[in-house]
Amino acid sequence: MTKIKFLFILFLFYSIQLYSQSEYIIDKKGNKIIIDEGSSQMSAGQNDKLTKITTTIFYTINGKNDKIELLDIQEASYGNYKIDTFKFDLKHLDKELPFFTLIEHNGFRLISLRKSDINCFSFIVDSNGKIIEDLSFNVDKYKGEDLENRARIDSKIREYFGNCEELIKRLDRYKYNTVNSKSKSKSVKMMKKDNGSSDNKNFENLNSFFYNPIYLTCN
Repeated sequence: MTKIKFLFILFLFYSIQLYSQSEYIIDKKGNKIIIDEGSSQMSAGQNDKLTKITTTIFYTINGKNDKIELLDIQEASYGNYKIDTFKFDLKHLDKELPFFTLIEHNGFRLISLRKSDINCFSFIVDSNGKIIEDLSFNVDKYKGEDLENRARIDSKIREYFGNCEELIKRLDRYKYNTVNSKSKSKSVKMMKKDNGSSDNKNFENLNSFFYNPIYLTCN
């Protein structure tokens, strides 16, 4: 049996002010699934021999358990998450794919999709789905041009959504968070100070901002 490595397991979708009164998923065939409110959970796993990440949404309908793969979704709104499908004229993204929407404001939308353990594909798009800013990055690289790109991503999010208080608070939590690391990875240790904490000069915590792509509204 193929061994599965779980990268992040069972995000619990609690209700806050974003909580939808009607949670649903529309699959690629156009079928609309009305799910029990507050029932959704999500996990992501990776085959040891592949770079592909598979994301699964678990939910219940009238108390009966069911699930669906992210790439089989056309549109969805459940818990604190929102999914919409986009198609871009890009070599590496040349078909319709479901993206998590992190925020919509002033005609712009921040979207993100992680379908491999290498790249996080993120964009700012306009109301027509046209890419305004490409915020994609390699999740494992922090030096040279990759570091400059991470700093640019942070800056562009603030430029387009800077007056969205909740989003900026969330971004700041990752940017300025100091973390004690017990990792045995040499690459991780190189990013940490001798005392084991990180001042995030290399924007390493930017990964986490996109890994849990909560949908926020701008008040």
